[in-house]
Amino acid sequence: MSRYVEGATNPRAGERVSSTHARLEGPSARARGERTMQRTNEAARARRRGGFTLIELMAVVAILGLLATVVAVNLGDRKVTADRARVQTDMSAILQGIMAFRLDVGRRPRTFEELWVRPADARRWGPNPYIEPSPPRDPWGNLYDLAYEGDRAVLTSYGADGAPGGEGEDADLVSLELLGR
Repeated sequence: MSRYVEGATNPRAGERVSSTHARLEGPSARARGERTMQRTNEAARARRRGGFTLIELMAVVAILGLLATVVAVNLGDRKVTADRARVQTDMSAILQGIMAFRLDVGRRPRTFEELWVRPADARRWGPNPYIEPSPPRDPWGNLYDLAYEGDRAVLTSYGADGAPGGEGEDADLVSLELLGR
């Protein structure tokens, strides 16, 4: 702790110091200022180490929001592609079931139901249903549509909206276009 000393001699000038101009005994004013500055810096560092500022947190949240947006957009496109691939796979399996039914029963199925429930006029019928699950549904939960063009079975999925026509995810998917058969 510093003390003021009355009657001390100023070593530089050799004169006596009055009580109003008493010299500071102990560390110089400059050293005390540096020590005070160190304590202030240490306190500031301690506060900074204790947590994040609001601006830092807001920057992190903004960056995470941007990343989430990019991921959502990319995954949205992937979902449409995956749904279309599933429709192709389903249609291929249904058409194979129709061909197996035709070989076993001797005629084409009149309805989808005949692929999992034995018709009364069937001479032979496979040990298991010709398609699973029964009834088959597209990725959007709609039933596939079965029609015949001449001797060929044509399957249609009406897309996400379940109605004929549409674009993008709502576009109709037809087995002749998707599978070429």
